[in-house]
Amino acid sequence: MRNLHFIYLSIFALLILWGCNLFSPGTKAQDINGEPDALISYGQKMFRKSAYDEATKYYEAALKKDSTKSEAYFGLAKSQMRGMGTGPALILQILRTSLEDEKNSIPFINLPKDKQNNIYRSMGAIIKALDPLIERDTLTAWWELSRDVHNKKVTRSELHKDPKKADSLRASLENFEFHYGAYPDSKKGKQKFPLSDRKYKYARFSADYALASMAHTLLKLFDFNGDGYINSKDISINIEIDSNGMPRVDVEAIMEEATSNPAVAENLNSKIDELAGGTTNISGIISSIGGQLGLEEGDEENFFSEETKAAIDSQLNAFSDIALFYKIGDGLDNDGDGCIDEEIFDSVDNDGDGFIDEDLRLMLHPTIFGADGIDNNGDGNIDEADETYDPSTIIDPTKPRLHPFTKHFAKTAKEYGSTINNGDVQTRIDIINDKDGKISLEERRRRVGGCWVFYTELSFQLYLDKHR
Repeated sequence: MRNLHFIYLSIFALLILWGCNLFSPGTKAQDINGEPDALISYGQKMFRKSAYDEATKYYEAALKKDSTKSEAYFGLAKSQMRGMGTGPALILQILRTSLEDEKNSIPFINLPKDKQNNIYRSMGAIIKALDPLIERDTLTAWWELSRDVHNKKVTRSELHKDPKKADSLRASLENFEFHYGAYPDSKKGKQKFPLSDRKYKYARFSADYALASMAHTLLKLFDFNGDGYINSKDISINIEIDSNGMPRVDVEAIMEEATSNPAVAENLNSKIDELAGGTTNISGIISSIGGQLGLEEGDEENFFSEETKAAIDSQLNAFSDIALFYKIGDGLDNDGDGCIDEEIFDSVDNDGDGFIDEDLRLMLHPTIFGADGIDNNGDGNIDEADETYDPSTIIDPTKPRLHPFTKHFAKTAKEYGSTINNGDVQTRIDIINDKDGKISLEERRRRVGGCWVFYTELSFQLYLDKHR
């Protein structure tokens, strides 16, 4: 994985440059021209007086009058952010702290709950305000292109000088016209185009939006009950960085609850899936900056270099992939070693792969600990002796790692694989993401070892079918 410092430096530099964007103090008031514009002007005046609640009311009133006013959406995002006490100083401070941390800590993750909640709610308010503007701006951009084609300012065969990009733009334009109609008859529901006055285009605030989305996606994991707040009502999740710079999720509090309420584990798994999907969405946002209508690299509105985009994509995806390792009792191989729900919660590396308490088995009751109806080691047999244990065979009740089935998985790592490579995390991430078996069984045995040594071609196909 790439060093975390690169992404922090990139974001830090962007924040310094964003002198007139979302994370900067003011916007010059426009002349009053009609009721919605007057409301926007009043909102801007209230914002400059730090009367953020009042500013919010004016912007919301303007949007009720005219939902095409992009300045109102943008002003609403700024006012709500400031009203919750979040601004550039706080974001810069958090990034500086992460930058200076020798352990490469992940921004926002280990903050006190009150700060997490403050940032989470304010970034959520930004996203809620800007999401409809992004949709409106994007659709209006396609409507403008449809209009230009209709008015013969450009032909469908000349949408871009690069033939491949021209084909892509043409297909996207046809898709827009199929769903919303071609100019001049375009409509979204009952509303006619344009949907935005485009005074604030998406490219103008795309970098701000990407940062807000990143923070909100990472912090959403801690809003465990999904009520929009991070506080004492949520079950605690701790994320630490180990000596190798890898994230480790401490799910002790969740396991305590999950043993009596399996829905808690299901909720955690859902949150982790959301994290993985959310970072993918952010990657898409970042990758599309400056490219909504085929803009060339180097245009003034393109805030990110390709190198920075790649670095952000890499870090976000790597973090979300590692988080997948810590799903609980879902009957899947979450860490790419071929073993399914192989570890028990005991703060010990039961399978000898360098990770602790990953791919956990959910123990619901002492008398049914091992029997989960799953072929945990991939040899085609379910709930065999090597996969389960009788409580009467416990050597020492205070040392769960001595349970026979966990000893078996450790034995697998040492004697069969011979090769679980603690440092080759990327291989295991690649295996998790390989839904079609492009990485062969033989390759998995060679590069990872673990339970892959037990698989037959038949059980390997069953594994692929289950993980698709």
